[in-house]
Amino acid sequence: MQINRCFSGNEDKDNHITSLQQIKTVTEQVGRGDENSAPAQTAKPTMMSLPPTNMAALAGPIEPSFDSGIRRTMSHRDVRSELFLRSFLTWSDTIEMMRVAGLPAVYQSGWVYPVYIFSFISLLRIIFTPKNPLLSSLGVLLQDVPFFFLRLSIIVSLGSITPVLGLFKNILVTLSYIYFNHLTKLRPFSAFETSPF
Repeated sequence: MQINRCFSGNEDKDNHITSLQQIKTVTEQVGRGDENSAPAQTAKPTMMSLPPTNMAALAGPIEPSFDSGIRRTMSHRDVRSELFLRSFLTWSDTIEMMRVAGLPAVYQSGWVYPVYIFSFISLLRIIFTPKNPLLSSLGVLLQDVPFFFLRLSIIVSLGSITPVLGLFKNILVTLSYIYFNHLTKLRPFSAFETSPF
């Protein structure tokens, strides 16, 4: 690397003009030092080490984009609305459990304590940032699985106090999490994932 200083009357004497030379990679310096004296080539940036045929599979389908009209308005996406939707589903499930705790049949029995405890535990996942990779698994483990067993137990012992729709939501979220994160890695289920549709 060469450094040339600019010395002019009005400019600061600490200004530097630099020019970059070709730099050898570490592999070229170590590997070619003993065995071959061929001239070193500059390192070329690569996007990925996968062959180009797999690049399209990783990128996913190309979604259509609309330039004008009602389709452009309808296709507009905002991450904030998706985040609000996920937060709404989280809070509405917990709020429904707190509503159940306020019913006389529940708060006069011993079921009020498990409802309060599991409702508090379900909210512990809000301490994580929205992009945290643990967030989806903690949502299932801290909210949907305990609420499923809690709602099922309350329905069996006290009758249909809590809506059955909440029970189905907990079942659907738990099963979809298990299927998409664990079962699709098995051979019988991975055949569906490799289909072009």
